[in-house]
This record gives sequence, C-alpha cells and structure tokens, in this order.
Amino acid sequence: MGTGIRSNKKGVHPQGNKKSYGNVVHMELKDGRKVLGVERRDKDKIVFGFDFEGRLSSVGVYHRANSFGVISEWPNDEGVKISLSHISYGLSRDVIFTIEYQALKMPLKTKEELGF
Repeated sequence: MGTGIRSNKKGVHPQGNKKSYGNVVHMELKDGRKVLGVERRDKDKIVFGFDFEGRLSSVGVYHRANSFGVISEWPNDEGVKISLSHISYGLSRDVIFTIEYQALKMPLKTKEELGF
C-alpha cells in the first residue's frame, strides 16, 4: 500500500508545498525528472491530490515547453498511437494528449461511389 498525505508528517517530501481545498489536499513538488519519456525542467512541478480520507487520488505532471509541436510520441502499438503535443493559437497555448487509432481500413470505393 502507498503512503497517504497524513504520512507526510514524517517528512517524506519536506520541500513540498501543501495546499488544502476543504477536505481535499494537494502536495506540490518542484521536480524536473523525466516522466513518460518527456524531458522536464527543475522548476516544473508534480502535484499529488489526496481525497478527504488522505488517499492518493490524482497526479498532475506539469512542464513548460519552449517550443511547439510534438513533445513526445510513444511507439505505435497495434495501430494505436499516443502523443503529447504543445500548440498555440491566438493568445492561447495548450498541451494536447492524443490517442489515435491508425489501423482503420480504407474503404474500397471511389469518392464518387461514396457520393462526392
């Protein structure tokens, strides 16, 4: 069994920043280690979320990308492609997690037969 937020009193992550939202607690850590093959900076953070009983309920991995495009792409697995991309449009910037099924069979009909 993993450690809950209450066990943090023992100093598991003493450098963490603990924030409470009612009975829900977030533990924010500055951590630049690579996650799922994605390079990160030392100032980036990981946020662990704990429910009202102190059980780990979520993990958020943050990173600042200095360029746009594909950040990481995992090997195609039986037609399933997974990628993490950083895009910009207007004044907005987003990180997009994409799961794509590339093994669809193309129809054997012409575009005219399909009504185009």
